[in-house]
Amino acid sequence: MSIDVLPWSGWELQWSLFLLSSFGLIATGLAATGRMGLMFLAWTLAVVGLIGRGLWATRYYDGPEDLQASLFLLLGAVATVLGAISILRKPAAKRR
Repeated sequence: MSIDVLPWSGWELQWSLFLLSSFGLIATGLAATGRMGLMFLAWTLAVVGLIGRGLWATRYYDGPEDLQASLFLLLGAVATVLGAISILRKPAAKRR
């Protein structure tokens, strides 16, 4: 298994994807219930970091169409960070 934009390959990639996706599901579930919003913010920042590293540091894009798609992907990830910040600002009683 290989995903070029991620820093892992083979078995290490499979294990990393499993752990990261499990952490993401737990962070999302806890943030949705009003607990551990900071954990969700940390998760979204980690996703932005991985996407940024994968798309920009490795120069994964080739041509203007790929560059535009990379920008939209990164913009979407940054929007999730803004959403995670907005969850932290609201009191738990108003989130339900």
